Amino acid sequence: MAGFIIEDEQGVKEAFAYERPLNDDSRHALAEYAMATYGVAATLRPMSADEERNFAVHGQSFFVK
Repeated sequence: MAGFIIEDEQGVKEAFAYERPLNDDSRHALAEYAMATYGVAATLRPMSADEERNFAVHGQSFFVK
């Protein structure tokens, strides 16, 4: 699983995962989506191993409050 989190200075905005690894162009597109949707301060980062486990059990609601 390739898990990602979009966040800004106020916290997590979205958490999502793909079954297959993403190529550089797809990652770039996701980073552009993050900034277009949540502002220039939004960043895209990979989930840590712990975050991926929590995502697998609890889903997106675990991250987005």
